[in-house]
Amino acid sequence: MNMLSNRRALMESIIIAVMVSLYAISLYYIPLLYLVLFLIPVPFMVLTTKYNIKYGVLSFFIASLIIGFLIDIVFAVLLIFLFGPIALVMGSMIKKRIDDFIIIGIGTAISIFTVFLLIQLVSIVGEFNFINEISTLLQDALQHQKNPLMEMNIQADDVKYYIDYFLILFPSIVIIHSIFLTFINYYVTTAILNKLKFEDVIFSEFSYFKLPENIVLGAFIIMLLSYFTRYFDGLPTDSLMSNVLLIFTFVFFFQGLSVASFFLKNKKLPLVLRIIILAIVAAISPLLIFVAMVGLFDSLTDMRKIRVK
Repeated sequence: MNMLSNRRALMESIIIAVMVSLYAISLYYIPLLYLVLFLIPVPFMVLTTKYNIKYGVLSFFIASLIIGFLIDIVFAVLLIFLFGPIALVMGSMIKKRIDDFIIIGIGTAISIFTVFLLIQLVSIVGEFNFINEISTLLQDALQHQKNPLMEMNIQADDVKYYIDYFLILFPSIVIIHSIFLTFINYYVTTAILNKLKFEDVIFSEFSYFKLPENIVLGAFIIMLLSYFTRYFDGLPTDSLMSNVLLIFTFVFFFQGLSVASFFLKNKKLPLVLRIIILAIVAAISPLLIFVAMVGLFDSLTDMRKIRVK
């Protein structure tokens, strides 16, 4: 990079840091903005892809300092833990033109690691078990809402069952959250880079997302191994199978949404309308299994005919 490019990269780093800091400050006045908090990695990913990782690190460091001084140091640390690693690593991988599934996979692994590391650190510092604490809080909330629930003909035992089931599925919920986080940030970032015509490279769109060809076989083997754990004493087979099943359901669900996006695009529907339709489909829980089955069928048959032979 020449001197002019370095200057431009430095200016963009500072501008992005200030913009993210202003967004963080505005959260205190407009809580609705928390709905897009998960998109914080996007500007840093764009910056890292356009230039290199050192400008992404610099911008994230400046933003964290401003947020720490003006708002809350704990909030700044949380942002660094949850969003810093995936923003910088995924931005660097996009710059190297690595396959989208690999980027999303590694980004997901990093996100899962940072979330569980943060939970462990909080448990150590606070000297309590994080899962037990969540269970206690939910049980206390249930006790306080016992009378209103009875008036709505909802039994406390039913609510307790769903609380216990939530705790069983907590690991898979964290993993699904990480998949969603990296998935959305990757495709929003590449959409921005395509609009910017970055180095005249067209990045893959969500409509062309595809899982590895052997994903179905891999899922079957993992489910089978999970089932066989019932023959070993002390292993929570039912819990393990529930988590594995939920994770793969959502993995195929994302591919199913990609298939829907592909055919909607072929119908020449505007981008905004496609996004609205996909958001509605994703929000309707009864469609989850159906869309996941579409994703599974596409993995088996390549109904979009997009795999390289």
